[in-house]
This record gives sequence, structure tokens and C-alpha cells, in this order.
Amino acid sequence: MSRSWAELLGDAEGPQETEEQRAGFFGRLRESLGKSRRALTSELASATFDPGNEEHWERLEEALIHGDVGVRATAELVRRLEARGDLGELGEALAQEVAEMLGEPGKLNLGAKPTVILVVGVNGTGKTTTIGK
Repeated sequence: MSRSWAELLGDAEGPQETEEQRAGFFGRLRESLGKSRRALTSELASATFDPGNEEHWERLEEALIHGDVGVRATAELVRRLEARGDLGELGEALAQEVAEMLGEPGKLNLGAKPTVILVVGVNGTGKTTTIGK
């Protein structure tokens, strides 16, 4: 009688991925994330930002939402930026506010058994594939 799944199913490791296939997955992931980054950075770099111009604030909001920042996070970022007296360099101010909103990285406690990790995201973005890797 079989004692393990490997014995029962035969090949314990299954088909091996080549380096090219692995690089392909991460390449696709990097490219997918790059689209959002490029959309946002091109908008930030395209023109000077005038804090007194309402149209510029609307363009910034659109760029953040198009860059997959999310509606709530975009509203909070714009509120924080508007509350600043002097924006200085918009990209730098935006990066500071994002870092402040995110806070310090949390620490995972993997000592508790069972450990549950919740992965969320938009449909079709590769959650299951990433978890399987």
C-alpha cells in the first residue's frame, strides 16, 4: 500500500519548469505592473503641477486611478497633498504621502498553526498562479 502522495501519484516533483518559463512568468508580472507605473509616471512627468489649478488636481486623480491606486486611496492622497502648504516636487510629495499611508511593514507571525495568508486582487491578475509558484 502507498504511504505518500508521491508514491501514489508517481512523480513527486511533477514536470520541471525551465528557466525561460520561470523568467516568462516574472517577466509578464513585471510588465503588467509596469503598465500602471508608466501611466502614473508619465502623467506626473508630463507637465508642471500648479496646486491652484483645479484641472491639475483632476488630472492627478485620474492618473492615480488609472495607475490602479484605487478610488479611496486616491481621494486620501489628494486630500493629504491639498492639505500640505508647499508641495515642492509633486512626485516626491506623493511618494512621501504614500509611504506615510502605508506605514511600517507589518511582520508575519508564522508561528501560529495553522497559518492563513489571505491573497486578494482583481480577477485575472495572477493570484492563483503566484500562490502556486
